[in-house]
Amino acid sequence: MQKKQIMVVDHDPAMLADVVELVNKAGFETVGYSSAQQALTHLDTLGKNALRMIVAEAVMPDVDGFGFLKEVKRRPAVKDLPFLFLTHAHDTSILINAFEHGAVDYFFKPLKKELFIAKIRSMVGAFDDHIKSTNTLLSGKLGNKPLDEIVAFCEHESLNGFVHISHPDNFQGVIVFIKGLPDLMYIQDKHGKKLFTETEAFEKMYEWNAGDFVVRRGSLSDY
Repeated sequence: MQKKQIMVVDHDPAMLADVVELVNKAGFETVGYSSAQQALTHLDTLGKNALRMIVAEAVMPDVDGFGFLKEVKRRPAVKDLPFLFLTHAHDTSILINAFEHGAVDYFFKPLKKELFIAKIRSMVGAFDDHIKSTNTLLSGKLGNKPLDEIVAFCEHESLNGFVHISHPDNFQGVIVFIKGLPDLMYIQDKHGKKLFTETEAFEKMYEWNAGDFVVRRGSLSDY
Protein backbone atom coordinates (compact mmCIF):
# COMPACT_ATOMS: atom_id res chain seq x y z
CA MET A 1 0.00 0.00 0.00
CA GLN A 2 1.29 3.43 -0.95
CA LYS A 3 2.33 5.59 2.00
CA LYS A 4 0.33 8.71 2.75
CA GLN A 5 2.00 11.97 1.84
CA ILE A 6 2.70 15.10 3.89
CA MET A 7 3.94 18.46 2.57
CA VAL A 8 6.67 20.27 4.53
CA VAL A 9 7.59 23.91 3.81
CA ASP A 10 10.51 25.66 5.52
CA HIS A 11 12.98 28.17 4.05
CA ASP A 12 15.81 26.88 6.29
CA PRO A 13 17.41 23.92 4.44
CA ALA A 14 18.70 22.30 7.64
CA MET A 15 15.33 22.55 9.38
CA LEU A 16 13.53 21.34 6.24
CA ALA A 17 15.78 18.27 6.16
CA ASP A 18 15.19 17.60 9.87
CA VAL A 19 11.42 17.85 9.56
CA VAL A 20 11.36 15.66 6.45
CA GLU A 21 13.37 13.03 8.30
CA LEU A 22 10.94 13.06 11.24
CA VAL A 23 7.89 12.86 8.98
CA ASN A 24 9.46 9.86 7.24
CA LYS A 25 10.11 8.25 10.64
CA ALA A 26 6.44 8.78 11.45
CA GLY A 27 5.65 6.50 8.50
CA PHE A 28 4.74 8.97 5.78
CA GLU A 29 6.18 10.09 2.46
CA THR A 30 7.23 13.72 2.23
CA VAL A 31 7.06 16.50 -0.33
CA GLY A 32 9.47 19.18 0.86
CA TYR A 33 9.83 22.79 -0.33
CA SER A 34 11.97 25.69 0.84
CA SER A 35 9.61 28.21 -0.78
CA ALA A 36 5.91 28.75 -0.16
CA GLN A 37 5.46 29.77 -3.79
CA GLN A 38 6.98 26.48 -5.00
CA ALA A 39 4.70 24.62 -2.62
CA LEU A 40 1.63 26.44 -3.96
CA THR A 41 2.62 25.57 -7.53
CA HIS A 42 2.78 21.91 -6.51
CA LEU A 43 -0.58 22.09 -4.72
CA ASP A 44 -2.18 23.33 -7.95
CA THR A 45 -1.32 19.99 -9.59
CA LEU A 46 -2.95 17.81 -6.91
CA GLY A 47 -6.33 16.18 -6.69
CA LYS A 48 -8.40 15.76 -3.54
CA ASN A 49 -6.87 13.49 -0.86
CA ALA A 50 -3.44 13.44 -2.52
CA LEU A 51 -1.99 14.85 0.74
CA ARG A 52 -2.81 14.14 4.37
CA MET A 53 -1.51 17.37 5.96
CA ILE A 54 0.78 20.38 5.58
CA VAL A 55 3.58 21.40 7.96
CA ALA A 56 4.95 24.92 7.41
CA GLU A 57 7.23 27.47 9.06
CA ALA A 58 5.27 30.51 10.24
CA VAL A 59 7.94 33.04 9.13
CA MET A 60 9.27 32.74 5.57
CA PRO A 61 10.84 35.34 3.26
CA ASP A 62 8.82 35.03 0.05
CA VAL A 63 5.32 34.36 1.37
CA ASP A 64 5.00 34.07 5.15
CA GLY A 65 3.24 31.12 6.71
CA PHE A 66 0.00 33.02 7.23
CA GLY A 67 -0.09 34.14 3.60
CA PHE A 68 0.71 30.59 2.52
CA LEU A 69 -2.14 29.19 4.62
CA LYS A 70 -4.52 31.80 3.19
CA GLU A 71 -3.61 30.64 -0.32
CA VAL A 72 -4.05 26.98 0.67
CA LYS A 73 -7.57 27.76 1.89
CA ARG A 74 -8.43 29.14 -1.57
CA ARG A 75 -7.73 25.77 -3.21
CA PRO A 76 -10.74 23.41 -2.97
CA ALA A 77 -8.69 20.20 -3.28
CA VAL A 78 -6.54 20.99 -0.22
CA LYS A 79 -8.44 23.62 1.80
CA ASP A 80 -9.56 21.11 4.45
CA LEU A 81 -6.13 19.60 5.09
CA PRO A 82 -4.83 19.78 8.67
CA PHE A 83 -2.21 22.54 8.81
CA LEU A 84 0.55 22.60 11.43
CA PHE A 85 2.67 25.73 11.96
CA LEU A 86 6.27 25.49 13.13
CA THR A 87 7.50 28.52 15.05
CA HIS A 88 10.16 29.83 17.41
CA ALA A 89 7.74 32.49 18.66
CA HIS A 90 5.95 32.12 21.97
CA ASP A 91 4.02 35.35 21.34
CA THR A 92 0.34 34.70 22.09
CA SER A 93 -0.81 37.15 19.39
CA ILE A 94 1.09 35.20 16.73
CA LEU A 95 -0.44 31.93 17.86
CA ILE A 96 -3.92 33.45 17.90
CA ASN A 97 -3.27 34.72 14.38
CA ALA A 98 -2.36 31.17 13.33
CA PHE A 99 -5.68 29.79 14.57
CA GLU A 100 -7.65 32.67 13.06
CA HIS A 101 -6.12 31.87 9.68
CA GLY A 102 -7.29 28.26 9.97
CA ALA A 103 -4.28 26.42 11.36
CA VAL A 104 -5.21 23.26 13.23
CA ASP A 105 -2.22 23.41 15.58
CA TYR A 106 1.33 24.68 16.07
CA PHE A 107 4.61 23.21 17.30
CA PHE A 108 7.51 25.10 18.82
CA LYS A 109 11.08 24.93 17.59
CA PRO A 110 13.47 23.38 18.43
CA LEU A 111 11.44 20.26 17.82
CA LYS A 112 11.03 17.60 20.49
CA LYS A 113 11.29 14.69 18.12
CA GLU A 114 9.11 12.02 19.74
CA LEU A 115 6.38 14.54 20.54
CA PHE A 116 6.48 15.88 17.00
CA ILE A 117 6.15 12.38 15.50
CA ALA A 118 3.22 11.67 17.83
CA LYS A 119 1.60 14.96 16.83
CA ILE A 120 1.91 14.16 13.11
CA ARG A 121 0.43 10.69 13.53
CA SER A 122 -2.42 12.03 15.65
CA MET A 123 -3.36 14.78 13.19
CA VAL A 124 -3.22 12.48 10.17
CA GLY A 125 -5.23 9.83 12.03
CA ALA A 126 -7.95 12.34 12.89
CA PHE A 127 -8.08 13.54 9.27
CA ASP A 128 -8.28 9.94 8.00
CA ASP A 129 -11.24 9.35 10.31
CA HIS A 130 -12.86 12.51 8.92
CA ILE A 131 -12.37 11.34 5.32
CA LYS A 132 -13.83 7.92 6.09
CA SER A 133 -16.82 9.38 7.91
CA THR A 134 -17.54 11.94 5.20
CA ASN A 135 -17.31 9.44 2.34
CA THR A 136 -19.01 6.44 3.94
CA LEU A 137 -22.43 5.93 2.37
CA LEU A 138 -23.37 2.60 3.92
CA SER A 139 -21.91 0.11 6.38
CA GLY A 140 -23.03 -2.92 8.34
CA LYS A 141 -22.96 -6.70 8.39
CA LEU A 142 -23.59 -9.06 5.49
CA GLY A 143 -25.91 -11.05 7.72
CA ASN A 144 -28.27 -8.06 7.78
CA LYS A 145 -27.79 -6.82 4.21
CA PRO A 146 -26.76 -9.33 1.51
CA LEU A 147 -24.41 -8.41 -1.31
CA ASP A 148 -27.11 -8.15 -3.97
CA GLU A 149 -28.79 -5.37 -1.96
CA ILE A 150 -25.45 -3.61 -1.50
CA VAL A 151 -24.73 -3.76 -5.24
CA ALA A 152 -28.23 -2.46 -6.00
CA PHE A 153 -27.58 0.45 -3.62
CA CYS A 154 -24.30 1.28 -5.42
CA GLU A 155 -26.05 1.19 -8.78
CA HIS A 156 -28.83 3.46 -7.51
CA GLU A 157 -26.25 5.95 -6.17
CA SER A 158 -24.25 5.85 -9.43
CA LEU A 159 -21.30 5.22 -7.15
CA ASN A 160 -17.78 6.21 -8.04
CA GLY A 161 -16.18 4.31 -5.21
CA PHE A 162 -15.97 0.84 -3.76
CA VAL A 163 -17.38 -1.84 -1.48
CA HIS A 164 -14.97 -3.38 1.02
CA ILE A 165 -15.90 -6.59 2.84
CA SER A 166 -13.99 -8.03 5.81
CA HIS A 167 -14.75 -11.75 6.07
CA PRO A 168 -14.35 -13.53 9.43
CA ASP A 169 -11.80 -15.93 7.90
CA ASN A 170 -9.37 -13.03 7.30
CA PHE A 171 -10.31 -12.53 3.65
CA GLN A 172 -10.90 -9.09 2.17
CA GLY A 173 -13.29 -8.59 -0.72
CA VAL A 174 -13.28 -5.47 -2.89
CA ILE A 175 -15.65 -4.32 -5.62
CA VAL A 176 -14.79 -1.05 -7.37
CA PHE A 177 -17.64 0.86 -9.02
CA ILE A 178 -17.59 3.47 -11.77
CA LYS A 179 -20.85 5.35 -12.23
CA GLY A 180 -22.67 2.62 -10.33
CA LEU A 181 -21.33 -0.30 -12.38
CA PRO A 182 -18.84 -2.91 -11.06
CA ASP A 183 -15.51 -2.32 -12.76
CA LEU A 184 -13.02 -4.35 -10.73
CA MET A 185 -13.40 -7.06 -8.08
CA TYR A 186 -11.03 -9.30 -6.16
CA ILE A 187 -10.49 -11.21 -2.93
CA GLN A 188 -7.21 -11.13 -1.02
CA ASP A 189 -5.84 -12.78 2.10
CA LYS A 190 -4.59 -11.06 5.24
CA HIS A 191 -1.16 -10.60 3.63
CA GLY A 192 -2.64 -8.75 0.64
CA LYS A 193 -2.19 -11.64 -1.80
CA LYS A 194 -4.98 -11.77 -4.37
CA LEU A 195 -6.64 -15.19 -4.38
CA PHE A 196 -9.57 -14.69 -6.73
CA THR A 197 -10.18 -12.07 -9.35
CA GLU A 198 -13.07 -10.77 -11.42
CA THR A 199 -16.02 -13.14 -11.97
CA GLU A 200 -14.75 -15.84 -9.62
CA ALA A 201 -14.28 -13.31 -6.82
CA PHE A 202 -17.73 -11.86 -7.44
CA GLU A 203 -19.31 -15.31 -7.16
CA LYS A 204 -17.36 -16.13 -3.98
CA MET A 205 -18.44 -12.89 -2.32
CA TYR A 206 -22.08 -13.60 -3.17
CA GLU A 207 -21.73 -16.81 -1.16
CA TRP A 208 -20.57 -14.95 1.96
CA ASN A 209 -23.25 -14.46 4.59
CA ALA A 210 -20.98 -13.15 7.36
CA GLY A 211 -18.58 -10.25 7.68
CA ASP A 212 -18.55 -6.46 7.84
CA PHE A 213 -18.96 -4.26 4.80
CA VAL A 214 -18.53 -0.58 4.02
CA VAL A 215 -19.46 1.43 0.93
CA ARG A 216 -17.37 4.54 0.28
CA ARG A 217 -16.97 7.20 -2.36
CA GLY A 218 -13.54 7.79 -3.87
CA SER A 219 -10.53 5.70 -4.67
CA LEU A 220 -9.16 2.87 -2.54
CA SER A 221 -5.85 4.76 -2.47
CA ASP A 222 -7.58 7.59 -0.55
CA TYR A 223 -7.80 5.29 2.46
